[in-house]
Amino acid sequence: MITEPRKRRTACFLVALLTPAWVPACAETLPKDVGSIYRNAIVVGTIDIPGLVELSGLAASRIRDDTLWAHNDSLNAPILYAFGTDGRDLGSLRVEGASYLDWEDMASFELDGQPYLVIGDVGDNRALRPFVSLFFLREPAVPSETIEETRRVRVEWAVHYRYEDGPRDCESLAIDEPGKRILLLSKRTDPPVLYELPLARPDGESGLLQTARRLAEVPGLRKPTALDISPDGARAVIQTRRYTYVFDRDAGQSWNEVFSGTPQRIEMPRMPGIEAVTFDRHGRSVFVTREQRPNPLVRIDPSTE
Repeated sequence: MITEPRKRRTACFLVALLTPAWVPACAETLPKDVGSIYRNAIVVGTIDIPGLVELSGLAASRIRDDTLWAHNDSLNAPILYAFGTDGRDLGSLRVEGASYLDWEDMASFELDGQPYLVIGDVGDNRALRPFVSLFFLREPAVPSETIEETRRVRVEWAVHYRYEDGPRDCESLAIDEPGKRILLLSKRTDPPVLYELPLARPDGESGLLQTARRLAEVPGLRKPTALDISPDGARAVIQTRRYTYVFDRDAGQSWNEVFSGTPQRIEMPRMPGIEAVTFDRHGRSVFVTREQRPNPLVRIDPSTE
């Protein structure tokens, strides 16, 4: 049970987050709120899970409307955490068969009618790693609905890859489900660079080294920390420390064309360390949170105007 003093502290914390005291302007130059259908960022809950000490990746469940998945950043245990769209703790699962040097982002998707999660061990702050890895697993049941002995999930396949133009630090991973592509966005290049890999279960050895193909530069953004694509491939969202950018995609548009266009830009509540973003299961609302505990969970809904 939460005591009255803690309730008051939590309420004050949420009020402070919603106070419009914005950080100073940074080197992000895209126009603000052009034709936006996403207008308001509201705090809908707080994630305060003891083991989730440095939240980095975020993805919506493809099984349940009310569930999100997350993982920690580098050098923490290989554990997935489930929580509600209101922030309530739903339990955790240990991931078996994955390296965990620097997990940075994750995504959810369906392939051949089955729900999957992918975790990106893709962080490379100094651009030194000879290759980085993606780990694919069947989306498990919510941990609180399983018995203790089954609270683990095993990697089904892995993709190890390098970038065609050399090592890159990356914190942004998304799945283009209709196009069966994996998109990756570099962080420390100026401007960020978009890369792609094919999305497919390997026929043979899972350990073969692939090459991520360079697609395009994404101008006007500074150090993106997360990326997601709606399940229907009709929009994408990029997160930076200050803004959430939503890009609409017309039928037949390439991702090169999409990211060279003008996005909808949503300024976030003052929340240091904004790190992760995901569309909801249906590709409409956007959820955003930061890396430090307690993690306010922000939802951005489409405008009804």
